[in-house]
Amino acid sequence: MRSTTIQVLQTLQSLEREPSNLALWEGAQYLINLGIYLNDLDLEEDAAAIFMGITTIYQTLMQSNPRTYLPYVAWGLGYLAGIYFGTPEGLEFAKQAVDICGGVAATLQDGSSLARSLSIYALHLSENDDFDSAVTFAKEALAIQRKVSTPQQDPGCLSVTWEASGEEPVVLSSARTIFRTYDAAINDVVCLRIYADSLIHAGRWSEALIVTTEVVNCLDALAKCSPLIQDLNIWLGEMHEDHRYIIANICSPDHPLVATISEVDDLDDSGHEDDFGEDTSTGP
Repeated sequence: MRSTTIQVLQTLQSLEREPSNLALWEGAQYLINLGIYLNDLDLEEDAAAIFMGITTIYQTLMQSNPRTYLPYVAWGLGYLAGIYFGTPEGLEFAKQAVDICGGVAATLQDGSSLARSLSIYALHLSENDDFDSAVTFAKEALAIQRKVSTPQQDPGCLSVTWEASGEEPVVLSSARTIFRTYDAAINDVVCLRIYADSLIHAGRWSEALIVTTEVVNCLDALAKCSPLIQDLNIWLGEMHEDHRYIIANICSPDHPLVATISEVDDLDDSGHEDDFGEDTSTGP
């Protein structure tokens, strides 16, 4: 604890005296890791001070070089939103990230930071019971992320391929098969997962089934590329649980876990009764 306190003080002094020393990736990563470490120790106020420092200093540096420093600002605000998740402050930090990234993304023609910020904002809207708005922003985040171009990769770079489950243009991709770099696929699946969660919270089961199917497909492809990363397998297991939960709200749990769009349409048209004997075929 003593060494952590010293690190915090040294970092804050460095921010005040020589912000240019933190203008590199290593500086940002150091601060982010320190903030995460403090938050893991339940030192939320100290962690918030670090992330506020990140946001302040890199927002200043962003004025002269937005392409380089915008991600650091978005990360700082995103972590602040996470610390205050479920509060008006958390929602406001998430909204600030959307506003800042939205103002710069068009100029940079790079939507990665904006897509990430929109997804985080959607999470906060769901937590605040604004489910319809959450779906809107989560869908927009996925649409933007799908348009993010990936750099030409060298032959040794990992690539990921999976089957899209939807046919809606742009958002779920009109192509049945999606090819992405590994890093881009990670960003895709984060946006997909949050979109699926927002649809679940809104009770839009048929859409949630389609999106969740693609989350499972993408995570399965990622896990095959990196079988030693346990978090991917854990996440995949959680999504299978979500998949079963969604199907239980649409029809009998005996229905196949992988559903096509035509099958989802058939489910919606069939009509069924929930546990209370009420017809839910006209639900949201």
